[in-house]
Amino acid sequence: MPAQPPIPVRRIGNLPRPGCRLHYEVTGEGPAIVLAHGLGGNQLSWWQQVAYFAPRYTCIAFAHRGFAPSTAIPGGPDPADYADDLAALIDHLRLADVRIVAQSMGGWSAVEYALRRTGKLKALVLAATTGTIDPGRIREPERSRLEDWAHGAERARADFARRGAHAAAGAAWRPSSRRCTSSIATSTT
Repeated sequence: MPAQPPIPVRRIGNLPRPGCRLHYEVTGEGPAIVLAHGLGGNQLSWWQQVAYFAPRYTCIAFAHRGFAPSTAIPGGPDPADYADDLAALIDHLRLADVRIVAQSMGGWSAVEYALRRTGKLKALVLAATTGTIDPGRIREPERSRLEDWAHGAERARADFARRGAHAAAGAAWRPSSRRCTSSIATSTT
């Protein structure tokens, strides 16, 4: 059996911010990847990505203000504060070059941070979000490029479906049963 890589150390912290306290977790070593969760999640949403990337990257998963275990905000959080919270966290952790992966609502934080702090941002991945960008307000020629991309993405999804692969679940997806099956073969020997 091959040797397993050592389990990366996880550090848990809290960052005081105006009106709240942000919870964050730092796991691994290497270039920084900051993970910004969506509306239905918190820092735990990224457990699989942290496990995968932590042997080679410093993974920072945090809970936005108003999302446990960060402190609750009376009346709910104001998304306008998210980018400043993200910038404060990146500064607090002294991260030099940053990659941000943002899912859904996390895109609001990430896009606004990217527009304000371009010097520190190495890469930005937006998953199921346009952040604060309104696609309806995009001008030409970018609008046509976005529409071309959307049509190409639809063709790729249809091609995956024809070949029995779900775009998110991979080849183990069984459309007839509407459930994923394990791709790990077991033997009876």
